[in-house]
Amino acid sequence: MAAIAGAIALAISLLGHEVARYLGIDGTIDVPGTLGFFLSYGSLSLAWGLLFLGSLGFAAMMMRTDRRLVKVGAGAVSLGLAGTALGFGFAALAGLGGLGDVAIIGEMVAAPSMMLLFTFGSLVLGISLLRTEIVSRTIAGLMIAVGPGMILGAMISVPVLDIVLFAGPVCAVWALIGYDLLSTDAAIEEPATIPA
Repeated sequence: MAAIAGAIALAISLLGHEVARYLGIDGTIDVPGTLGFFLSYGSLSLAWGLLFLGSLGFAAMMMRTDRRLVKVGAGAVSLGLAGTALGFGFAALAGLGGLGDVAIIGEMVAAPSMMLLFTFGSLVLGISLLRTEIVSRTIAGLMIAVGPGMILGAMISVPVLDIVLFAGPVCAVWALIGYDLLSTDAAIEEPATIPA
């Protein structure tokens, strides 16, 4: 459930940023000490934190396999999500106190965690999953698309398109993973029926 909730929260947070940019008030969310700054970074921290919790469930499933690259990829994804969530959380708290210079430290943790660990882990995990067919080809393909989508989204400054490229694969893959995890749990917990 955390993976699905995180995907939804990330989509809402990034859409909120896009609406703020469209309305021309995006500058207010970049000013430490304001409620807008806290809500901006706090919502990002919550979203990435929920994705991290969802990734733990997925990583636990992947650790049962005998595939080394699947384990490495799942571990890197979880570490990247944890660093991103902690970085944005630290920035939100520091910014709430008006400590803009200190809030930058949180961003310096979040950005490399997301752009390096998370994207690298997603690529390794996606390719490994595609080769092993542990999950559907859709999930594996979206996992592979996370890295290029994030990089293109960061480079393109076309309104809405940058968010779609950035968040589209991330939100879609984690919503599908969450759904698969819930389906697996339901199948395990379903009581055995005795034929009459």
